[in-house]
Amino acid sequence: PQMVDCCIIICGLTTRRKIVKDPSPEIQQILNRCSVYYCQQCATFQPIRVYRYNKWFHLYCIPICRVKKGDEFVGCVQCQYPVQAGTAANVCSGCGGFVQQSQRFCPTCGTPN
Repeated sequence: PQMVDCCIIICGLTTRRKIVKDPSPEIQQILNRCSVYYCQQCATFQPIRVYRYNKWFHLYCIPICRVKKGDEFVGCVQCQYPVQAGTAANVCSGCGGFVQQSQRFCPTCGTPN
């Protein structure tokens, strides 16, 4: 009987989240406008961070090379859910509460925004 060598190669693609240290100018403008947004997933105001999802080629569960660089997005720090436009807020200087950008006064203490 002849021996046949058999080799199994396990490979594939996976998506990995990365925190972006130097965001694009458009994203940086969003970050400069306010520090917190309303997260629909958490149902609270949360700090924000810039993320990117990249596709990686894996060989035996080891990431070898990035196949596709994803788009940057602003997400909640707690759950990484993308925040929606128009949900920005600022922190009140009087009481530390959250004031939406459309409001002129803090709903808690009445301090001008």
